[in-house]
Amino acid sequence: MQNLGRKNLEYSQPEFLQAITHTEEERIKNEFIYQHLQKVFVEKMNHQRAKLLFVYQDDTYESAHIADSVFNALEKPDNFIQPLEVLNRYFIIDQSVEKGNFRTDLLQNAHQIIEKESIFSLVNFYSQLTNKRRFMDNLHNHRIAVNEAGFGGGTVFKNFDNANPIVLL
Repeated sequence: MQNLGRKNLEYSQPEFLQAITHTEEERIKNEFIYQHLQKVFVEKMNHQRAKLLFVYQDDTYESAHIADSVFNALEKPDNFIQPLEVLNRYFIIDQSVEKGNFRTDLLQNAHQIIEKESIFSLVNFYSQLTNKRRFMDNLHNHRIAVNEAGFGGGTVFKNFDNANPIVLL
């Protein structure tokens, strides 16, 4: 917002400084991945890298290699031990994102994740990493405005009644 010339305002009233709590599932329920997900796999590549693979209901897939930046500083022993909360600790390896038709040979040594909470966490984790990539790309390309081409061009319906759209003037 400051990059758009907006004034920074700070609030100290407790009622404005509390997060609204919600479950991990509520956090991701509108994500494409979650809505179309069939299976999730994780493959440990080495001590610093893992591959996430999401198989969708239409038998397509999306995968990416995730790296842990803690291990990128092995030549600097002072930086090796870092807390888990380190900002930007995990990232998607450039050029590692793949999409296409799912084939079993993509799995190699991957393990299927079946525990519901783990699936929620992995979808949320991957979503955050892809959003961070998009943010960094926008920052690098000096794109600071959101929805530059406009928004609200869709059709509005009330109470999921798809037969009677609401006309907005």
